[in-house]
Amino acid sequence: MSALLTIPQTITTGDGTTYLMGNDEANGALFGQRLVKKTSPTMIAIITDAIRWTYDTDPTNDTLRGTANYLIWLCGAYGLQARALSGGGTVTPINPGGLMPAKIEFYVNDTDSYILDGGDTFTLPVAWTGFDLLVFRNGNEQTVLTDGTDSSYTWNPITRIFTCTPAASTGDKFSIAPN
Repeated sequence: MSALLTIPQTITTGDGTTYLMGNDEANGALFGQRLVKKTSPTMIAIITDAIRWTYDTDPTNDTLRGTANYLIWLCGAYGLQARALSGGGTVTPINPGGLMPAKIEFYVNDTDSYILDGGDTFTLPVAWTGFDLLVFRNGNEQTVLTDGTDSSYTWNPITRIFTCTPAASTGDKFSIAPN
């Protein structure tokens, strides 16, 4: 018996299933109606996006596993085909669908910022896994920490932990984009 899919694998499977079901549905319009229609690609897409948004917000949410299992069940044979669509991978995970996450821009403050006044670290959402960063601080392009003297940030594309040097101050403007 194969291992249970992880939540990111389930999201990738849902994306592939939506594509495959949509194609099959379109073929039915050209070559005659399909005999069996258990679910629609729209329903699969909605559930996949709900799982993705919840996972990006809180990967420890206790409803994720149940909803992911439901999605796998809905995908049926299309899900098996979707799992075969992705070929291999590398040490750095491949972003499903090749979509780049949206740029993050924020001003540092002491109440509701990605980095609070005096802080220097935050974790970017899951969608940023595997990407390099282009970082601007107060309008100046920043460089990656190399020797501790001319640096301004470190970034781990696997753990998604971003650290800036020196610590952020109220009013600092950060602009972080995938590269």
